[in-house]
Amino acid sequence: MHRLHRLLTELIPGGAGKDLSATKAKRLLATVRLRSLVGKTTRRMVVEEVADLVAADAKLKALTKELATAVQERGSHLMKLPGIGPAGAARILADVGDIERFPDLKHFASWTGTAPLDASSGSRSGTGSVGVGCHHGALDVHAPTDVGVGAGGDIRAPETGLDRSVQMRRESRRDAV
Repeated sequence: MHRLHRLLTELIPGGAGKDLSATKAKRLLATVRLRSLVGKTTRRMVVEEVADLVAADAKLKALTKELATAVQERGSHLMKLPGIGPAGAARILADVGDIERFPDLKHFASWTGTAPLDASSGSRSGTGSVGVGCHHGALDVHAPTDVGVGAGGDIRAPETGLDRSVQMRRESRRDAV
């Protein structure tokens, strides 16, 4: 995309703008009439770049659809969460594997790095904030609630489907602002 944008700035005074797509590039290119060999060659390069971009977009769309189908066949609802698409959901499901290997929500939270940390020191005891050292890239506090841990129990907030502790944290953050 960067190369296409650069080539279009050579052909069009003022460039192509920030929101460049293959369709917009085709429209812009249709307005350009070139006479020099350099201009015609640059135009041909832009046409080839646009064709490559269209092909890559089609492949990406097909792969995304394939991932979405695979995630849905697993019965997951991860893609309903804001910010989690087919690729993110597939990554989470691949990282987690069989959710039944975790005896409960606490074990899963510990595995994802989202469990509260023990902050005991000397006579002081208590728990600290949620761990920041999550060693499973795509997993965050959303994952334990959707992957299926505790599906038999009532641990999700009915209005959002989120774990009650996650829901309470979100509400307290909203109140603090």
